[in-house]
Amino acid sequence: MLEFICYFMPAFISINIHNNIEKNTKLEKTIFYYGIYVVLNNLFSLFILQIKNINKPFEFSMINVNYCFKYLLISTIISIIMPYLVRIIIKNIEIKVEVKENEKRTKKRKKNN
Repeated sequence: MLEFICYFMPAFISINIHNNIEKNTKLEKTIFYYGIYVVLNNLFSLFILQIKNINKPFEFSMINVNYCFKYLLISTIISIIMPYLVRIIIKNIEIKVEVKENEKRTKKRKKNN
């Protein structure tokens, strides 16, 4: 039960901050961003804890109350920072896809018609 709280509760903090930044969000986008925050928060938290304990590989037997509190603390800090990082990335990165038809194909299509 404690693991469930550690993995899924910090994303509620992230989604709350995200909804305060973006005022009008639909339910579908909120659920989508919640999933993104669950994944990102847990990846960064596990990465930081793995770097800290570089000599010991991660095992499920390591998960005890002490580990859960450390994980919850780190994950909470990351969950406060993550919505601002996601917002910066969304604002500054734009992907455009442009499809051009090949000239040879258009000539062949015109010939066949």
